Amino acid sequence: MALFHREDADAITKIPLSRRVVLDSISWLHNKNGKFTVKSAYKVARRMRGNGNRVESSGGCVGKFIWPVLWKLSIPNKIKIFVWRACNDILPTQINLVKRRIINEDKCPICTREVEIAIYVLWGCVAVTDVWAGTGGVSCGGQVKNPTSLNKKAEEFLQDFKQAQVHLTMSPMKQPSGEVWQPPPSMVYKLNFDATIFSKMEKSSIGAIIQNEKGEVMAGMFAIGPRIETSEEAELLACRRSLEFVVDASFTSIMIEGDNTNVMQAISSNVANFSFLGHVVDDIRHLMAGLQWVKTSNIRRGGDKVGGLGP
Repeated sequence: MALFHREDADAITKIPLSRRVVLDSISWLHNKNGKFTVKSAYKVARRMRGNGNRVESSGGCVGKFIWPVLWKLSIPNKIKIFVWRACNDILPTQINLVKRRIINEDKCPICTREVEIAIYVLWGCVAVTDVWAGTGGVSCGGQVKNPTSLNKKAEEFLQDFKQAQVHLTMSPMKQPSGEVWQPPPSMVYKLNFDATIFSKMEKSSIGAIIQNEKGEVMAGMFAIGPRIETSEEAELLACRRSLEFVVDASFTSIMIEGDNTNVMQAISSNVANFSFLGHVVDDIRHLMAGLQWVKTSNIRRGGDKVGGLGP
């Protein structure tokens, strides 16, 4: 490890290795599927700059205080986006259209006095001033309208939006509780597994239990593992270790049940997994392929308490 920096060496030693002889592969750690994307690289670059909230294209240091407030406002999203575009000077103003060589004239088409930039469209033009003051006439949709009527219409629109939000955010119906462990079919055994991370102790634990259709415990195991950073990694390692236990105990017809949806979907899928933990997923699929009968199911966390794994 003298060839590596301490941080790199620690990261290397934490990589869970495959139980099989497999070819090396390249995985992009900053995407769950292990594939590189420009979007994920952009997020990494932002973090590396030391301030994950800073958005250079949205006003730099000032933007990090403004945008969270803007996005939380109880107004239609299209208005939020309009304000964001105005602040970043990306509205289709005359000057911006000229820069893109779409038109040749950059003057305001209403007053023809000044170059039409974002601040002029919103505050500087005399027609806009009339709107804010509630006087004069404004061309809207080809018709001259009183600014007062426009302001009133905007207020009514906002009121309707807020009332709609109230209905949308009403408390949802409670889902039926009490999901419990269900027995497997006859002549089939059910495997329930779970993992726990002890961050302060820098350790993890794995527990598994195998039961028959009557709920009788046929076998069980418990093991202490190394420090693990994420719950998904812990659940995958627990699943692999539990299946190895199943094979060692000579069970051939197994229903695998876990409470991590991502893990259960990953091991059930036939799609190649290029993520950081893809080789662990492949190990699990390989173990499953060696069984005579296997099925996977997902249960809500806590639903395996009757099965004996609940805290």
